[in-house]
Amino acid sequence: MDIATIKDFVSDMVKCSVSNIRAEIKSVVDAFINAINKRDDIAGMKELILANASVVMPIIRPEEVFHVISPSTGRRVTSLPELFIIIRGTSPNLKCHVVFADVNGATQKKAGLLSGNVGATVHEAMANLLKASSQLVEEKLYGEGNIIGQNIRQLDHGSYNSDGLEDSPVRADRSVSL
Repeated sequence: MDIATIKDFVSDMVKCSVSNIRAEIKSVVDAFINAINKRDDIAGMKELILANASVVMPIIRPEEVFHVISPSTGRRVTSLPELFIIIRGTSPNLKCHVVFADVNGATQKKAGLLSGNVGATVHEAMANLLKASSQLVEEKLYGEGNIIGQNIRQLDHGSYNSDGLEDSPVRADRSVSL
């Protein structure tokens, strides 16, 4: 074996090793970025689920909502019990629930409000709970015969609730001079 052959052999080994190291580093970095994205995704789902639950709770569990008159303003103030998301089970049978403190009863136990279908991972179980909460919002707020769904007006990129404003004397097709 001559020096040139040994040099080529060592050079090829180094190139192969560098290539393998790059692939391994890329794999580790991709896994780390994916973990961060899933964590952020779960936090975002949690926020949306709790927002949906807060909106529908007065409709599906009105007995759990507190109404008091503010002494300073004389206005009625509505307050919901604190809502929590819990996960139970073990993979592949994880299930997420929205629960709240049942302060109306004699015990301060947690009571269930909403549950998602079973998921194999925490991410999947949270996604199922988000789907369930979104479906409940759609059904209870925007479903046929519900008040929000009655005055929906379409836009090019969405819609808005006009609340009957198209019959108002102050309309977009009229100018108002001051």
